[in-house]
Amino acid sequence: LEPNFRYSVDDLEMGKLIAEGGFGEVYRATLIGKKETRDVIVKRAKEFGRPEVWMNERMQRTAPSVIAEYITAFSENSDPYGSSPILLVWNNEGEYTLSRLMAKRDFPNNLAPLIFDEKKLAQIKKRNDDNPFQVQLQIYRVLMTQIFDALKACHGTGIVHRDIKPQNFIVSARDKRVKLIDLGAAADLRIGINYVPNEFLLDPRYAPPQQYIMSTRTPKAPPAPLAVFLSPVLWQMNYPDRFDIYSAGVSMLQMVFAPLRSDNALIVFNRRLRKEFDYDLDKWRAQEKGWDLL
Repeated sequence: LEPNFRYSVDDLEMGKLIAEGGFGEVYRATLIGKKETRDVIVKRAKEFGRPEVWMNERMQRTAPSVIAEYITAFSENSDPYGSSPILLVWNNEGEYTLSRLMAKRDFPNNLAPLIFDEKKLAQIKKRNDDNPFQVQLQIYRVLMTQIFDALKACHGTGIVHRDIKPQNFIVSARDKRVKLIDLGAAADLRIGINYVPNEFLLDPRYAPPQQYIMSTRTPKAPPAPLAVFLSPVLWQMNYPDRFDIYSAGVSMLQMVFAPLRSDNALIVFNRRLRKEFDYDLDKWRAQEKGWDLL
């Protein structure tokens, strides 16, 4: 990491804690540079910090528009053994996650001014005669297009996110789009970074039935040059991108069906989908007909 450091911890003025979890804490902060001062978001990663730096640097080079604007990272202290927490720094593009907006009663209408400019939103309303259902349909359509575009960019880089859910998308009012965050669980399958066979890194509420991105019999990645050569073959054999697509589909269900937005309701839905319908959505649709979820 050291050669890429443009800042140090002394350049940060840490602010309010805004989120915390098992892997670390997230803070508002100010980054004071030689030429400018920036409002930033800082994650103090206690685990998976270095893989997250790798994923952000890769994505910032290949598809910067689909992830939160990454600035830099550095060790919290000069621990020679590398066990110090890593501080990752992003530009503050807004603190609204998709899940935070979904928790509000006016979702998805509260999302509209964040992904459409005033002119575009007025055109959508006029085109649909101010029909609330049709306007919401356009919001969902644009939102899911942006989510799938982000996943396509990740997968095109060889990265599987492995933790797709509404909590891991921020809404950038500046760029009028949702962006991926929290790449600490992601795996770079081109060279095997952060991929360990049989490793179980996921949120079971959003994970597909198989729970692993590749067969548990897949060996550890070989040296990088050979891994790059073999990765297209493994990708075609295992289709690891489907892992993220499934999670995006569960997220879409939560967005569209308000009763599924609570944790308990989603857990019950997953249990029924597994036990009663064996993951057959056609059977689920036939029995539910969607009406009791609206």
